[in-house]
Parts: sequence; C-alpha cells; structure tokens
Amino acid sequence: MPIKMYTEFEQQVGFLLHDISRLTRKCMGMRLADLNLSEARWRVLATINRFPEIGQTELADLLVMTKASLGSLLDKLEAETLIERKVHPTDRRIKRLNLTPKGFPISTLIRERYALLETDFMKGITSKEQALVVKQLRTVYIYLVKSSDTRLDSIEQLQFSQLLGCISRLNSRRFESQLKDIGFTRPQWLVLTGVYKHEGLQQNAIAKALSMKKAPLGIVVDELEKSDWVKRCLHPEDRRAKQLFLTERCKLQLAPLRDEFGKLHEDILPAINQTQRKNFTNLLNCIRSNLQYCAADIEIEF
Repeated sequence: MPIKMYTEFEQQVGFLLHDISRLTRKCMGMRLADLNLSEARWRVLATINRFPEIGQTELADLLVMTKASLGSLLDKLEAETLIERKVHPTDRRIKRLNLTPKGFPISTLIRERYALLETDFMKGITSKEQALVVKQLRTVYIYLVKSSDTRLDSIEQLQFSQLLGCISRLNSRRFESQLKDIGFTRPQWLVLTGVYKHEGLQQNAIAKALSMKKAPLGIVVDELEKSDWVKRCLHPEDRRAKQLFLTERCKLQLAPLRDEFGKLHEDILPAINQTQRKNFTNLLNCIRSNLQYCAADIEIEF
C-alpha cells in the first residue's frame, strides 16, 4: 500500500477520529451491501442487539440522534417486524426496544461482520494498546458529553465502535455550531475543503467522495458559486465536464478559517497529556491505515 502524506490538520486527533469513523462506515456499508440496509438502520439494529430492553431515549442518546428522527426510523423497523416496542412494567410512558425473531438474526449478522472488520483494522495493535485506545476514547466522550446536552449513560459498556460513532457525531455538532456563526452549512464546508485541497476536481468526484447524490451536491455548489466561494470552469480536454476552483476571495479567507476549525478538531483532549496524546495519535493512524486498506480507499480525502 503506498505511503500517504498527511497535513498537520489531518494528524489532529479530532480529524483522525472523524476519518476513522467515515472509513468504518464505508467498510461496513461494503460488507453489508447484500443486506440492503442504510447506515442508520444497521446501527440501530446492532445497538438493540447489544443492549436488549433499551429505552428509546437511551438509544437516541447513545446514537446521538434526535428523538424525532429515531422515532420515525423505529416506526419503519417496527412496521417491517424487525423490532418491537414493549411498555415498561412500572411506567407506561416508557417503551423498551427489542428485536423480533425476524430482526435478531439480521442484527447478529451485522455484529459478526463488524467483529471481522474490527479484527482487520486492529491488526498490528496489541490487546493492551486496544484497551488504551478505548480508555482514551472514553475520556474524549465524557468531555464532549459534558459540553453538550447529551446524557452520559453506561460509559463502561461502550466499546470502540459505539464510542467512535458517538464522538464523531458530538464533535460534528460542535463543528456545525461554529460553522453557522460564519454562515456555512456542513455540506458547504466539506465541498470547500475538498476543492481547497484538490482544485480542478470535477463534481462527480466530490459527490462520490462525500457519498452525496449529484443533484443535492449540485445545489450546494450552486450556493457556493452564487456566494463567490467557488467557480466552475470547463475542462480543457472535455468541454462537457466542469472543474471546480476557488475564487480569489475564497483563497484569501478560507485558509485562516481552516486554521480556526483545525483548533476545534484538536481541542477535545484536555484530560490527556502530551505523551499520551502522541501514543494515541500513533495508534489512531495505524487503525486508519488498516481501514484504508480494507476499503481500498484511494478516493479524495476530506
């Protein structure tokens, strides 16, 4: 596998965790393709498998999902007879979630395939180092929970995959909040970051890398072009294709903004000293490299 050179920004713990989470979802999507399940569906089924009798509020907190979006998803899974809701014996306002005989084997298969993936991406990492990664992920998770409105439940039960998913989503919330202050949405920022690193990229390449459909991505690019952040130029060898470039105004303003948000990605380890942070970063880099190999990840990185 060719050696990849990373920028300082891409070596920050927050970005590493984000990228590992992205690659994990990509790998799981590849390995679950035959089940035709969306990411949200397989995550819910796998979590209920791990935590039988979990309440809907607890599940929403664990997956860092809004109650409304989770409720809608649970309605669909219940209609498909993959899960069932049971009224709590002492409080009828509370409903416990369980898998049905139809849903249980699917969720078991999901967990089995994740276990195989975890074996692959933990290659070269000792059991002691794996325990260290989980311990430090819990430290990060606790810090992010305390700075949000999310409840902290059953922290000792959360393993690598649950912690990683929760941290990525909690950090994304902080990130999105900061973006709103300067007038960007998350999709706009991701597209800008991609063009910043790879000027001349075509829209279909960005759509593939961001797992976005071409039409929604086109709307985002239209917004950025209208606001004079990016410009479309005809491809010199194929006039049917258009390349994306930053405008002069964007070049002047985007670099300092990236530095600002780089600090946000980095500032999630206040309780971990510099020596521990270096070891943690090295282990995360190893996990990311293994995942890139599993995903044959040669696409544009964001």
